[in-house]
Amino acid sequence: MPIFVGGATFKVAIVGPWNCDPLFYNAQPELAARLAVSRINKDPYLNQGYWYDYIVLSEDCQTSRALSTFVNLESYAAGYVGPINPGYCTAAGLMGKNWNKPVVSWACINMDLEEGGYPTFLRPLPLASKVLFSVLKYFRWAHAAIVTSDQDVWVETGHELASSLRRLGLPVSVVVTMETDQRGAEDALKRIKRAHKVRVIIMCMHSVLLGGQEQKILLEKAEELRMADGTYVFIPFDTMYYSLPYKKTPFPVLANSTKLQQAYDAVLTISIESKSKSFYEAFQEAKDSYEIRSALQPTQVSPLFGTIYNSIYFLAMAVERSRRNNRWVTGTSVSQNTRNIEFEGFNQPLWSNRHGELLANYVVLDSDGSSGFLRATHTVDMANGMLKYMGNSIHFPQGSSPGTDSGCWFDSSTICTGDYWMISGDRLSLLSVDDLQIAGRRLGDRPSRDAWKDQEVAYTSSRPRGGNRPGSAEDHGREAMRFKPIGTRGHCQGAHQASESPGNIHFRHTWEDGGRAFRGCPECFQVQEQHFRHTFCRKNIIEHLEHVRVNIKGAAFLQYES
Repeated sequence: MPIFVGGATFKVAIVGPWNCDPLFYNAQPELAARLAVSRINKDPYLNQGYWYDYIVLSEDCQTSRALSTFVNLESYAAGYVGPINPGYCTAAGLMGKNWNKPVVSWACINMDLEEGGYPTFLRPLPLASKVLFSVLKYFRWAHAAIVTSDQDVWVETGHELASSLRRLGLPVSVVVTMETDQRGAEDALKRIKRAHKVRVIIMCMHSVLLGGQEQKILLEKAEELRMADGTYVFIPFDTMYYSLPYKKTPFPVLANSTKLQQAYDAVLTISIESKSKSFYEAFQEAKDSYEIRSALQPTQVSPLFGTIYNSIYFLAMAVERSRRNNRWVTGTSVSQNTRNIEFEGFNQPLWSNRHGELLANYVVLDSDGSSGFLRATHTVDMANGMLKYMGNSIHFPQGSSPGTDSGCWFDSSTICTGDYWMISGDRLSLLSVDDLQIAGRRLGDRPSRDAWKDQEVAYTSSRPRGGNRPGSAEDHGREAMRFKPIGTRGHCQGAHQASESPGNIHFRHTWEDGGRAFRGCPECFQVQEQHFRHTFCRKNIIEHLEHVRVNIKGAAFLQYES
C-alpha cells in the first residue's frame, strides 16, 4: 500500500530517548526537526509534491520498553528518523517493512540491515564501524576491546559494534559494561588489561566533551592505572555520529582537570568533518536569521542536532526523488531512490554514491595533553575509506604509541596465523582463537550475534604445551576453547568431549560445481548448500556461528573446555 492515498502531507517522526536521557535531550530534536521541515517546505526542489510536518516521539531508555513503544507508532507518521537504541533496530526494520514506511537511523549498526530483508531501511550516515575500520586499518591496530556505560542504549551499541567489527575481520576480544563509579571503571579496565594484545579501547558512552560523566570517570581511572601512557589508544564511539566542533574551540572540561587533560592525550576522537563552518557557527547563524528562536547558546546544544536535521533532509530528498520516479511513494520506493543524491547538510556537504550509500568525510582529532583544544591530524574519505595526513602528528603520551598488528587482519582474502591448527587446502596452518572469531568474515559471512554477544569472552593465546596433539590445547582457564581440525581425507582429528556427541566420527566433505554440496559431521554442523554452521558442543550450552559461506577447503568446530 502507498504511504499517501489522498493527503499531501508527509509527517516525519523523530524517535529517541529524549525524555529519559538529558544528554540526548541536549540535541534539541524539536528545534532540529522544526528547522529542517521549515527549510524543506521552502526548498523549490522539495516542496513540489508534499508539505512536510514532524512529530517528536520519546522512547524509553530500557530496550524492551522502547520496542513496545515503537510497535505502536504505525499511525503516527509516514516515515521515521530513529531509533537511537540499536537493540531493537532489526525489529524496527521489520516493522518498517511491514508498514511499508521508511526507517532512517544512524545508530543501527547491524550490517544485516543493508541486505534485502529490510527494504525500507535507510542509513543517513556511513556505517560507523566501517569508518572505525578505516582508521584502525591505517594505523594497523586490529585487536580491540569495547567498554560501555550501563545504559541499555550503550550496552546494545557495544555488542552490535563488536559484532560488526568481527564481521569486518577484527578480533574484538572483550566487551565490558562498567558501573558508573570508580570501582566499576577500575574493574572494567582491569578486565581489558587481562585481554589478549588489545591496542584500542572503544568507549561506547556519552563523550566527556559533551558532559558524559561515565567517560570522565573511565579516563581518569585509566590515568591512575597507567593505562593512558601510550599502551592503549582510547576512541570515543559516539562522536562518529555527529560533527564535533574543534577549530578554535576550547573544551573547559579538559582545561579544568589536569588528570583528565593528561588522560585525554591517549584519546583519538573521530568525528564528521565540518568543512567551512562548525556546528556552533551554523547554529548561531540560524539564530541570527531567526530560523531558530531559542535562548539556548550554541555550546548548550549537542551537535547531534545536526545529524537529526540531516536525516530529515535526506529522507525528504529520497521521498521527492521517489515521487518523481514513481506513481506512489512507499517505504520501498523511497529506499530505492537514494542514489547520487547531493545536498548541503546542516554544516557540511553530504552525498550518496551509486549504491545509495550516504557519504561524508570524517576527521581524526588529537590533543596535546596540556591544553583544552583538539587539532585535526587526518581526514577520512569514506568514498574510498582512505586517510589523508594533514600535517599534524599525533601526540602520544610520553612519545609511546601502541604496537601494530599484521596487515592480514584487514585483508579479506587472507587468514592471519597464530597458535592453533587449522586445515587449509591439503596442509595444516596455524591459527589462534582470535582468527577463529573472524573466520566467518574470511569465509564470506559473519558469525551469528548470539554466538559472540558475551561480555565475558576470554580466550587463550598460549601455545599448546609439550605432548599435546595438533589441534588441542590444555586447560588455560574456564573459558579456554579447544579447536579440532578436520583432516584432508575427511577425518575428525581427535575425539569429541561433549556428552551429546559420540567418540571418533568419520565423515567426508565433497564439492560439486553446481550445488557445491557439503556433507560433514551432523552432530557438529548443520549444512545448507554453500553454507555450514559452526557449533560449540558442550553439555547444556550450544552456540552457533550460522550461515558461513565456504570458499576454502576444510572445516572445523570449536569446543569449550570443561
